[in-house]
Amino acid sequence: MYFPSLCRFAPYRTAAHRFATLFSPIIGKHMAKSRFETSADVETCVEYLRKHQNSGLIAYVELSKTTGREIEGKDRYILASARRILEREGIFFVTETGNGVKRADDAQLAKLSTEEPIIKTRRIAKRARKRQSSVNIQGLTDEQRMAFWIGSAILGAIDQAASRVFRNAVEEASNTSDSQISLSKTIDLFNKMKSSSDRPQ
Repeated sequence: MYFPSLCRFAPYRTAAHRFATLFSPIIGKHMAKSRFETSADVETCVEYLRKHQNSGLIAYVELSKTTGREIEGKDRYILASARRILEREGIFFVTETGNGVKRADDAQLAKLSTEEPIIKTRRIAKRARKRQSSVNIQGLTDEQRMAFWIGSAILGAIDQAASRVFRNAVEEASNTSDSQISLSKTIDLFNKMKSSSDRPQ
């Protein structure tokens, strides 16, 4: 039996080929539109935050209404992108869980640029070090093995440098001065801490 309307499918051997050929133009247009709309939503969020940066708390409800998106839900990435854009302009926001965001004051900005990234960095380093126990060292080439040992050593140093013990040592040293501790002094403190921890009990 011959079906002329199906002849156009003859060159395609699989259903996947037919699907891609028939619907890729439609999918492409939809994806392009979504990217454009997302970009517009981020820009709308940026403008709103910039305009109201000195207005105190900016509620998630306000941002959702302004953008027409679920800022506190599945579309939270829009706010994250907007905050990153504004950070390049020196405008920083902090969150109030469940409520919204507000312009960071000096104390909050100091914490945002030191304590918070230190905590996150140590958490990431600890997670990575746990993964190392699953690495099959014997399955690596000499070059890969060397890279692994170097990376492992760096992660170990990060974990130690971000520890409470080292923080206490730095805090004690800073009590004698009201100025920023130099890098050389920081390294010296780190070496002293390592020497102390490596010493037999």
